Amino acid sequence: MVKWDELAKEILGAKDEIQKSYEVRFNRKSGYIIMSNRKLLFIEKKGIISVKYSKALELAYYYISKINVTPKLMVIIDGDGKEYNFTKVDVDLEMIGKGLQDLITSSID
Repeated sequence: MVKWDELAKEILGAKDEIQKSYEVRFNRKSGYIIMSNRKLLFIEKKGIISVKYSKALELAYYYISKINVTPKLMVIIDGDGKEYNFTKVDVDLEMIGKGLQDLITSSID
């Protein structure tokens, strides 16, 4: 069985690596937000006894136009104006938003 971090590494490829990951909810789905050097992923977790993982979102940092964060909600807006809503499980969304903004800034440099 492939674990979420193994799936993320496979999607990212050899030239990119995971920098931060957190358990969150995205569009009412449980899973992991993964921040790499170049992009944001959401790996969905399906099942309880027999757990399976699948990619639900892959978004390059250059395509993110805005990040809005409150204690309970993080909204990422892409270049086309599409919104991606993340809610917390047991983690501070403001911390995730700051970490994401830092990675986006460093990917541009």
